[in-house]
Amino acid sequence: ADHESKNNINDDEIKQIMRGIISVPVKLKIEQQAMPVYFTLRAQITPSTLQFVPPIINFGESSINESMSLPLSVINHSDLPQTFGFVRLPPEIKVLPEDGFGVLLPKEEKSMHVVFSPSAAIDYRFRINCKTTRNEEYFLNCTGIGQQPPLKFSANLLKLSSTALGDAISETITIFNVSKCNQVFEFEISDEDKKLCKISPMSSIVPAGEIMSIVM
Repeated sequence: ADHESKNNINDDEIKQIMRGIISVPVKLKIEQQAMPVYFTLRAQITPSTLQFVPPIINFGESSINESMSLPLSVINHSDLPQTFGFVRLPPEIKVLPEDGFGVLLPKEEKSMHVVFSPSAAIDYRFRINCKTTRNEEYFLNCTGIGQQPPLKFSANLLKLSSTALGDAISETITIFNVSKCNQVFEFEISDEDKKLCKISPMSSIVPAGEIMSIVM
């Protein structure tokens, strides 16, 4: 059998091509068959582009040893599913959920969260990398500022010794204001915990550069 395609393109076919649709009419001649067979080969071109909103992420100021999360939308403009993943991330960054991996259906938009956990009091400027199974790479510029917390505790874990029923013990920790201005603090505990633990003072002002004792 042999085949031949028609070369003439009408206005409707031109409009389809502009929309990414390609149609090729084909005439198929078969041996020992008088009538040829006509059919059309059709294909639709679709982009493989992913869009990220926002394209630039600014975390602003964040205390070290704490985390800040910002939303990120990933949009699939393709008519085909796409598998993606955020790879080679800096140690200060996590992408959630699923550790930054996922599958986008055609025209789907997925909501992600980028978590920034600065480890030093410095200015951060870096890029995060997203790759797809179509071997395409995208880079998002990120900025953030790590700051030393204005208040530091002498201990972040307080272990109390064994206490007999009806007795009470107390421990003292200190709060140090490392900033250059006065800082206000307040402890918040549930009503149930207030029956077991008392803190003095519950709230106060620590002058700049000063230390205050807290009794528990």
